[in-house]
Amino acid sequence: DGVNGPALWVSNGTARGTRMIRDFEPPPPTYSVSIRDLTVAGDLVFFAVTELHGDELWVSDGTRAGTRLVKDIYPGSRSSTNEPWDALPHSSSPVRLGVAGGLFYFTAEDGSHGRELWVSDGSAPGTVLVQDIRPGSPSGLDWYTRLVVSGNVAYFGANDGIHGQELWRLTL
Repeated sequence: DGVNGPALWVSNGTARGTRMIRDFEPPPPTYSVSIRDLTVAGDLVFFAVTELHGDELWVSDGTRAGTRLVKDIYPGSRSSTNEPWDALPHSSSPVRLGVAGGLFYFTAEDGSHGRELWVSDGSAPGTVLVQDIRPGSPSGLDWYTRLVVSGNVAYFGANDGIHGQELWRLTL
């Protein structure tokens, strides 16, 4: 809008019905805010934001009060050196997979596991690792992994480190 920084807006398609929900502060020192992967799950919109907590999962019900960080999945800072980028926090870098059963499925990193399958109901306690497909720090899922739902089964590609990239299924 020329006044605020990157922000989340809601609209009913009219000028009068368009309003800003939340203005995000950029992460230190001068990195830009990024809002991406907006995905509807029931009455909520899940999205990733790069801001003061790093690149993490947020949720909104369309109100300012209902727009919040879901969980800082990968907390802490990157390192103890004095490089400018070390001021950035760790980031889980959530990437949407899809919605099934009213829940939001995504990939993320938490510092103990590589990029793996996560699920969220929009609350911090309800945001959990589904399975460590490739145990330890290697990633079991890629950035480009997508989820396809058929009935009560979700399908996605993953690599367990033994069989290579294979089709996986998750009963919902």
